[in-house]
Amino acid sequence: MRKTGIISILLTVVAASFAAGPRLEFVQKYPKVEMGLVNANTATTKELEVYNAGEEPLVILSVFADCSCSKAEFDKDPIEPGDTAVIRVTFDSRGRRPGAFVKAMKIRSNGDNPIARFTVSGEVLP
Repeated sequence: MRKTGIISILLTVVAASFAAGPRLEFVQKYPKVEMGLVNANTATTKELEVYNAGEEPLVILSVFADCSCSKAEFDKDPIEPGDTAVIRVTFDSRGRRPGAFVKAMKIRSNGDNPIARFTVSGEVLP
């Protein structure tokens, strides 16, 4: 009985320590940015909302893509617990072949999940 009580207390302390820090979450259930139909040789920008589900300020350190055709802009100010922020994602179709695309992007933050992933998708028109 005594052993069970100690283990229970330790698990509670560990769980509380994870919840205490900043935590980046996506506002939408499936984190993706749908660009839709994109004209050839143009750049299109859409927004992705994130929020801080933790108990300390969250700082987005960088947002990067697996290709040079996708870029992101974001506010460098800390996101307070419970607040949301917008990441503006731009897809540039210059030099891209017509057809559907899906690009992976990553957000690096000081959160307890330091790398969060989302996708950018759409279709480049001829």
